[in-house]
Amino acid sequence: MSDHELELAYGLRYFTADEINAVSFGCVDGFNKIQSIAIIKLDEVRHRLGYPLTLTCAYRTREHDISKGRSGNSDHCLGTGFDIQINGLVHALQIVAESAKEGFNSFGINLKAGFVHIGIKPKTKITTWEY
Repeated sequence: MSDHELELAYGLRYFTADEINAVSFGCVDGFNKIQSIAIIKLDEVRHRLGYPLTLTCAYRTREHDISKGRSGNSDHCLGTGFDIQINGLVHALQIVAESAKEGFNSFGINLKAGFVHIGIKPKTKITTWEY
């Protein structure tokens, strides 16, 4: 199935394969590696908020993560995590609140770098951190 066919099959209103691929690292086809439930939920978060979300990171390969000194076990590597550009704490908390309503349960806020992480961790209630 082509990227466009997947976009249609998922019923995406706001995010495209090209957009996801542009912010995926260690591969050229991050859209195909994102779990469908995660991208569908992200699209719904965007709809609930009523304003655009700028993604700064979507899928990352385990090898890419490890090469950057990370664990290689992040939500991004599982295909369930996204980093979204923010304009301050209130903006981050709005995104977190709507994401939690949609079933995301992994949240990190980095005010200095200007992004919020949302993800889905299996078998976890809620995980939060700050950078």
